[in-house]
Amino acid sequence: MAITAATPEYDKKEYWVNRFEHESSFEWLVDAKTLLPILEEHVPHDSKIVQLGCGNSSLAFDAFDAGYTDILSLDYCENVIQRMVDETRRRYPVGDSGVPAGPRWRVMDILAMQDHLAPGSIDCAVDKCTMDAIACGDDAQATRINALERQVHRILKPGSHWFVLSYSSTRFDEFAPEAKDRWDKIIVPIEVSPSDAVSTSAGPVYQPAIYYYCYILRKL
Repeated sequence: MAITAATPEYDKKEYWVNRFEHESSFEWLVDAKTLLPILEEHVPHDSKIVQLGCGNSSLAFDAFDAGYTDILSLDYCENVIQRMVDETRRRYPVGDSGVPAGPRWRVMDILAMQDHLAPGSIDCAVDKCTMDAIACGDDAQATRINALERQVHRILKPGSHWFVLSYSSTRFDEFAPEAKDRWDKIIVPIEVSPSDAVSTSAGPVYQPAIYYYCYILRKL
């Protein structure tokens, strides 16, 4: 009998705490080389950026080095934030204030940002697969996804952008009707595997291209 591996509990904090104990770095979906050109089309370098569910991605470092010098990365796992703080101290010089240059890091639950970030205080939010992880434990009404939407809508300035990198081509469809009316939407498909024809004994078999999706949501 075949044994099916259990699906990781991506929606559970315990999963991530344990994973970050053993993993130094991991990039979900795409790296900065792919994402930054998309970001730069919409977001000036002097923007105040928040990365939602940063994990151990190097995106904040790469974006800072590219000229985005006001970056705050959030995660609810204390161990990964401490690791990224330590890495920042290793990479960047410490100023007269005793604080290193480079991106900033903060332990925070992105579903409960109301006590930490002021309304309309952020120019750009970036989410690399965090919404996908939240969706893994959501209900049929997408309660947690819509809670995240309300949190992000609250902290962003009018006209500012939320970038969501996702495996799903229908992630925005899970927003509540009133939430959909709060955003302009652009979807940028990112091809990660081109279409191809594979030779088999029965003849060529067509394999469709594989895409990830970047949702560019502008707050109305």
